[in-house]
Amino acid sequence: MRCPGCGEADKGVAIVGNGLKCQHARCAGKGVRAGFRSVVDLVMEVRGVDAKQAVELLAARFGFAAFGEGERRGEGAPSPLPASIDATLPSIIVNDRQHRDLIEDARRAVVASNVERLEKALTALPSTADPQPLFVRAGRVVGLGSDEGAPALNDTTDAAMYGLLVRVANWLRVTRDEETVSVAPPGDVSRDLLTYPPRELPEIQGVVTTPVFGADGSLVTTAGYHARERLWLHVDPALGPIGVPSNPSPANIAFARDLFLKELLVDFPFVADGDRAHALAGFLLPFARRLIDGPTPLHVLEAPAAGSGKGLIATAIQLVATGTNSEPRSLSPVEEECRKMLTAELTGGKSIILLDNVSEKRVLDSAPLASVLTSEVWRDRVLGETRMVSLPNRALWLMSGNNPRFSLEIARRCVRIRIDAKRDMPWRRADFKHDPLIGWVRENRGLLVRAALVLVQAWIAAGRPRCSARLGSFESWAAVVGGILQVAGVPGFLGNTDDFYESSDAEGGAWRELVALWWERSKDAPLRVTDVNALCAERELFEDLRGDGTERSQQTKLGKALQASRDRVFGGFRIQLMRDDKHKGRSYMLVPVGEEGERAARASGEWVDDAETGPTMCEGEVDPWAA
Repeated sequence: MRCPGCGEADKGVAIVGNGLKCQHARCAGKGVRAGFRSVVDLVMEVRGVDAKQAVELLAARFGFAAFGEGERRGEGAPSPLPASIDATLPSIIVNDRQHRDLIEDARRAVVASNVERLEKALTALPSTADPQPLFVRAGRVVGLGSDEGAPALNDTTDAAMYGLLVRVANWLRVTRDEETVSVAPPGDVSRDLLTYPPRELPEIQGVVTTPVFGADGSLVTTAGYHARERLWLHVDPALGPIGVPSNPSPANIAFARDLFLKELLVDFPFVADGDRAHALAGFLLPFARRLIDGPTPLHVLEAPAAGSGKGLIATAIQLVATGTNSEPRSLSPVEEECRKMLTAELTGGKSIILLDNVSEKRVLDSAPLASVLTSEVWRDRVLGETRMVSLPNRALWLMSGNNPRFSLEIARRCVRIRIDAKRDMPWRRADFKHDPLIGWVRENRGLLVRAALVLVQAWIAAGRPRCSARLGSFESWAAVVGGILQVAGVPGFLGNTDDFYESSDAEGGAWRELVALWWERSKDAPLRVTDVNALCAERELFEDLRGDGTERSQQTKLGKALQASRDRVFGGFRIQLMRDDKHKGRSYMLVPVGEEGERAARASGEWVDDAETGPTMCEGEVDPWAA
C-alpha cells in the first residue's frame, strides 16, 4: 500500500475511523484523513453501505489495518487503554479536538457527578477537603460544604474546579502510535466552566438549618434542595420532629409567645414595649424572610453600659435560627474596607449577619451600610477582579453597641432593641430564671423553632393581616412582621422609633437645635454661611463637622453641609437656598413647613394665620393687595 500523503510504499498505513494514518512526519498537515473521507463517501454511495462497512471493504481490498468503531480519536480510546483509568468514569480525549467539544464533555461529567454529590449531602455535608455539590449563586459557581459543623456556601476557585475535573473523568491523549496515555485536564477548561457555569447546576440563594416559610406561605420541611425557593435545607437531627398545626389555636399561640417573652427574654430589662417587640421580631424574621418582598431594617441591640446582655440576645437569635453562633464582624471607618466586608458576608449566603461593638465615640455614617440595608440585591466588584457580582440580600442584620450614634441616613434604617439594667456593673447580675441562658436555648432549640413557626403560621391562617404601622423603605417588612406580632398579641411594634431617632440621630439633633436658634435670632431673614457659622460657634454645634481649623476652614465645611441639606426639613423648618447677587455668594433662609413649623413660628409671637384673608404673614409685613 502506498501512503496517500507522500506515495511511499508502507505496509504500516492504517485506516482509523474513516481516515488514513501513517507515521511519516513529512505527511503532517496534508489532510490525509480528510482526503480519504471522500473515498469512503464514494464507496458508501456506490455500494449502499454505511461508513463502517465502507472502511471494512477498503481494508479488505487493499490490505489495510482497520480500527473498530468507537476508537476514533475524540470519541473513544483505541486499545489498549491505560491500566490506571477508572472504568466507571467517562473518558475524555484531549488532543485533535475542537475545544468547545472538550468543554462540553467536561460539562457533562461535572453535571453527572454533581447529582451523586447532592444525594450524599442529604445525609452528611462534605468537608472542605472533599469535592462539594455545586450550585450557581449570583452567576458564580459555589460549593455546599461544612464550616465547623454548619452548612456554608463557598466560592468555587479555579483550583477547586480543576481538582473536581481530575476526579470526575479519565483524561486521555492519543499518541502518534495510536496509544492512549493518561494526562491532566487542560487548565483553561476549569476556568471556562467557572466563567460560564453549566446551566444544569441548580441556582441557590442560601442555606437554612430549620424549616422556613416559602414565598407562597408553604412550610419547607424536607431536607435537600428546593428549586422554587432556591435554598438548601439541612435539617439538624437534634431538633426532633417539628409539628406545626395548619391553624394554631389560641392556646398554641399563647404557649409559643410566652416561650419567648416569659422564658427566653423574661430577664432582659427592655426599656419599652417596642424594644421587646423588636427583639421577638428578630427571632421570627429568619423563619418568615421569604414572605417579605423587599429589604429589612438593621436591628440595633443597644444599652448604656457593657455587659447588659446585648450579645446574649444576639447569640440566642443565632442559635435558634441556625444552631450555631457565627463570628461577629466590625465596621471599618474606611468605606472601601466596609464595602469589601459586606460583600464577603453576603457571598457566603448567611441568614444572619452580626455587626458587633459599634463605637459610641463617633457617629456611624457609612454609605455602603446604608446602601446594603435598602437593597434587595447587593451589587459590587469581585475582590481581585474587574467584573461585578449581584448577591441576594436575604439576611437578618443585627448590630450591637453601647449608646451608639448614627447619622440620619443610618438611623432611619434601624429599629431599636434597648435594654437598661439601671445598675453599675450589670454583668454581675445573678437573678436569672434560666442560668446559663445559652445552655437553656440549646436544650430547648426544637421547642423554640416550633414556637417561631407557630406564630408565623397563625398569621398565615388568620388571612395574613397587614400591620398599619409603616417604616419608610421597609414597608413590606413592617406589614408582615407587624402583622405577625399583632396576631400573637405582642404590643409596641415601631412604637419607639421617635425616641430612637431623637436619642441616636446626632446629626438630626444638631440641625434641629441650629434651626431653632436660627429662627429665634433671625426668623426668615436670609443668612450667609459666616452668620450660620457664628450661631454654631455660640452653641458649640457641629464641632466634628466644622473641625478645629481656621474660621475660613470651618465656614467652607459648614457651607458644604448647608448645600447638602438644602430643602431638608428640621424641626418644622425647611432650609432654603437663596442667591445673594450683591456679594456673589450664597445665603440661606428658613421657611416654616406644616403644622410643626406653624407651631414653632406662632411660639415666637410673629406668625399670623388667618385662613379667610389668605396666606399667613409675619407681623409688620405689608400686604400690597389689601384695600
